[in-house]
Amino acid sequence: MALDFSDVALLQLEEIAREQGVLDKIDAKEWDICDGDLPPTDGPIDAFYARSALHIDDTTMMGLAVNIDTILSPGGYIVIEGKGPKNDKIARSTQIGGNLVVDPFENGHLRRVWTTDFTKEMCNKMGWNILEISHAAQAWDGEPADFMRLVAKKR
Repeated sequence: MALDFSDVALLQLEEIAREQGVLDKIDAKEWDICDGDLPPTDGPIDAFYARSALHIDDTTMMGLAVNIDTILSPGGYIVIEGKGPKNDKIARSTQIGGNLVVDPFENGHLRRVWTTDFTKEMCNKMGWNILEISHAAQAWDGEPADFMRLVAKKR
């Protein structure tokens, strides 16, 4: 299952899947997880992946983690990538609490700050084995960006 709040992104996903001959393996749904909920599934899932898509506070993220853990198969993977505290867009933004910031240079765009401390706390509460927590400088839309990556596995 592939979720996105943007129907445009889902249409792009379906087009790429069609070109690669794997459209029958994609179950794309328009869904906004900002409240921490996931849609019903037909059964367990093998992995959860999000990149720069979780603009939610710590409390909501912990609730989402519980929901992920509930539908994730034993041995399933969690991969989350998001902007770290050294990211220029995070640094110029205003903290509003719960690891959320508002960027005044992008019309008040809301972003989550991914920290190692919170990420470890979340994994410990869920009982997930941490395989990797790293921060890496990357290019994002041609600009330098600091991203945190979590790779974890459900026990």
